[in-house]
Amino acid sequence: MEDPIYHENNIIVGNKNLSKVLPFKNKISELKEQLEQTRLEWRPYYDLNKDFRRFIQKLSFFDSLKHKLEVEYKIKNATNDWLQLYEILFRFKHIFTKLNNLSVLFNLNSSSEIISALDFFIKKCKNINKYTWNIIQDTGNKNEDLYRYHSDKWIEYRSHLSRSSDNSTPSLVLNISNKVKTIREKNTHNYDIYISILKSASNTYLDVVEDYVQYIIGLSVLKRGGSIIIKMNDIHISFKIWLLATISRYFDNITLLKPLTMRPYMSNTFIIGENFKGISKNDLDKLYYILSSFKRRYINSIMSEVDIDTVQSIYKHIQNSIDREIDIKKRYIKKFNDTNDLQYFYNQLERKTNEVIDNFIFTFEINSDTIY
Repeated sequence: MEDPIYHENNIIVGNKNLSKVLPFKNKISELKEQLEQTRLEWRPYYDLNKDFRRFIQKLSFFDSLKHKLEVEYKIKNATNDWLQLYEILFRFKHIFTKLNNLSVLFNLNSSSEIISALDFFIKKCKNINKYTWNIIQDTGNKNEDLYRYHSDKWIEYRSHLSRSSDNSTPSLVLNISNKVKTIREKNTHNYDIYISILKSASNTYLDVVEDYVQYIIGLSVLKRGGSIIIKMNDIHISFKIWLLATISRYFDNITLLKPLTMRPYMSNTFIIGENFKGISKNDLDKLYYILSSFKRRYINSIMSEVDIDTVQSIYKHIQNSIDREIDIKKRYIKKFNDTNDLQYFYNQLERKTNEVIDNFIFTFEINSDTIY
């Protein structure tokens, strides 16, 4: 009999003839024990085409033996935990849906932003008959369940949740989920969701992402249709555009309430609208740092429901902004004795901007690919 081929961390990477392994119960037990002892630590930008794919192969192998499987999935020190989890769930959905009984433990410092992604994923995998998601808070007590999701229940709101330092966020996500539950029970598709975003966003794009991107995931559990009204006080203009562009994929009508006056000034499809109505020239200048790095296909993607004149206006504004930036650089360089300092500033700005753009583009693609 040919033995399986192993990765250095006891992860199965291949077997020339899997059928020959099946009759040997002792060998199967040994492999199963290795599986249960193996823990995959997900790191930012982990190589999906290498290590995690091997991990998935291992899941598939034991599912072929009709063993009930329990996997502990640990996420450590990842800036975008929910983002990487979202990619895993949908990229390998065809594997997860084949498992007979799947129980996954998520070990997170903050688990609230994961809830809606799991909910959305489970509903996509309709052929999973039994599933239990245990999401535990990393407090040193492995038995402390923060949430438990059963196939025959909605999210069970544990009493000790109120002791969580991140209590406000799960409350919002659960409120959205409970609203959806009510909608389903009443069998209606016409509904309004009112969400107050109370935090003030920093002008740093990465801070904006960390503060608000979870709301996009929270909204992804909702069916397309109906309307949504969002109070967007103190939210940076660049994020307003991304938020509205993303959720517009799920809703027929979007109304943005301006700070102070709180009167609707834009409805339908997209925040920018015709001739940038409702956005000041100063706000448009700020858009340069995000829009100028977009590849053309991404702009076309998020503007799919916007008229061509609006898209052309955006391109024109980007080019004008680039010209202004070149002029500003020239003038500032003359004032700086060390041009390296100025170049370092621009490099850092470009790096942070590109990171956020990658994250948002990735989120948008995942949502748009899976919602339809």
